[in-house]
Amino acid sequence: MKRDPSDFFPCTHQPGLFRSPAWLMAWCETWGKHPAIRLSEDSAAPLSIAVLERMIACTRSYKGKILPLTTAYPVGLSTREIPSIRSEYFFFGNEDKHLSDTINHRLDTALQRPWDQFYIADLLRSSPTYHLLLQAAKARNLDVIHSKIEPTYAIDLRQQDFAGYLRELGKNTRLRLYNRRQNLERQGSVTIENIWPDRAAFFQLLNDFHQLRWGKACYRGRNLDFINVFLDHLALEGHEVDFSVMSISGAPVSVAFDIRYQGRQYNFQSGYLENFCRSVSLGTLHFGYQIEAAFTNPTIQYYDFMAGKGKKSDYKKRLVNRHDEFATLLLIRSRWLKQIYRFQSLIKKR
Repeated sequence: MKRDPSDFFPCTHQPGLFRSPAWLMAWCETWGKHPAIRLSEDSAAPLSIAVLERMIACTRSYKGKILPLTTAYPVGLSTREIPSIRSEYFFFGNEDKHLSDTINHRLDTALQRPWDQFYIADLLRSSPTYHLLLQAAKARNLDVIHSKIEPTYAIDLRQQDFAGYLRELGKNTRLRLYNRRQNLERQGSVTIENIWPDRAAFFQLLNDFHQLRWGKACYRGRNLDFINVFLDHLALEGHEVDFSVMSISGAPVSVAFDIRYQGRQYNFQSGYLENFCRSVSLGTLHFGYQIEAAFTNPTIQYYDFMAGKGKKSDYKKRLVNRHDEFATLLLIRSRWLKQIYRFQSLIKKR
């Protein structure tokens, strides 16, 4: 069945988790207080969603370690200078009949502040937002640099059941995701439990698994503060968090951190005990249980893996039935910076 690319992130899911009041408020309360950031609004004052959506952050750095460079961006994003938790699916609001006016207004408001380049990450290339933003930038004589193009992955749960989804998978993927459950059960009693709201226990498990696999914790420092404040706001708004822990005979061996928001189940993070059993892939099997449960939840239309690859392979690509691309853009305003990027482009073409 041919699917409409624009339906990858339907209007009912917009503007999405990463432009939600909970996310933007948590970012302002944690990363917004970073000494390197200048905000366009007073973050100490009460902030409405309208203010949060239009708020701009600015940071100062150096191009080539010599030329001072001011980068502006909407609050809530992660940048090289401000490495907050990645914010995906950027929207200026719902993609309705007023979208063009909204983008023009937001860009004109941003242009009232001094900056050299405007950074916007993870716009869906199939979206009207992406195409209208390119038009608006051109109309204002801003050069557009595509700094990164990256795939994003999701499972559309609406057109089939879990059994039908399994049939569409490749043989090896189906084995890793589902058929080897019996191998896991031979290791002991398998349980899947949502331990929300026990954040201390869950983040300890997640960080321990990440430390073993990646050599560093998943959430630490300001980002640990950020995710905790975000979850505080999210809980107050009544949204569902799944701190899924898979255990064998009572011992945790895998975790998955999912959030359900406006018809979408976002897989934020996962981790597992490496080398537990050579005949199974713990992380993939755990995803199998999460995906199966999502298929039975009538409020969820997409199970979203978002962007990012595994340590050894692009495992998400094999698990999904839908994909799109993210574009990260730089809108260049300063004449000297335009000349530098144009020169770099010429060099690359040679």
